[in-house]
Amino acid sequence: NPARGERLLTRGARKSDLPLLNYIVAARAAQIQGADDRRDNWLQMARERQPEATTAIQLTQADLQIDSGQLEEALATLEALGESAPDQGQRLALLARAYRGLEDWEALRHLLPKLAKGRAMKHDDLETLQREVCHVLIDKAAADADREALQAVWGNTPKALKAETGMFAAYARAQARCGDHDTLEKTLRKALKTSWSSEVIALYGELETSKPTAQLAHIEAWLTRRGED
Repeated sequence: NPARGERLLTRGARKSDLPLLNYIVAARAAQIQGADDRRDNWLQMARERQPEATTAIQLTQADLQIDSGQLEEALATLEALGESAPDQGQRLALLARAYRGLEDWEALRHLLPKLAKGRAMKHDDLETLQREVCHVLIDKAAADADREALQAVWGNTPKALKAETGMFAAYARAQARCGDHDTLEKTLRKALKTSWSSEVIALYGELETSKPTAQLAHIEAWLTRRGED
């Protein structure tokens, strides 16, 4: 019963030793009811009662704005907070959520090192986000046949992700669309020596190099050792 909870919390805030908690939870209750104006009013009252807690209140406001789909408003809240807490972990994590919601992948790419340095996210969640950002930007560079953008993305990709077969194959496919198959042929051949991959060998066979006879010779050599593939 969020409506009753909101009334009880705000009435009790006047006598509470911790009015901040009353107003913050009341703001959440108001949001559940779709009352964004009341939500913002309770947060404003929290700031007035406990101005020393402004950072915590603004973080809560940005969190609620993101949850309600007010992504641009959340960014404005977080940018204002950045002047006083630029590397605050929770702020960085909220920025990541807002950028992802807006599909601002470039902004996310620039934010990733700060998220890692500040330990603003769990390791697995950060790795999942890194993987998603890399895949999206690699696909975009491929669609635009933008070799420089592709190399910039790949250069900033963590080594652990580069070593993943799926990630490397996505990069190789993008590089193929950007041209220069001769350079890519050497890259794929080197990768196949280290780690055999059906996905990568399939892509190798699609390359249109300037020396197809040499390319065929490498494939025939692999055939004797990988004939079952």
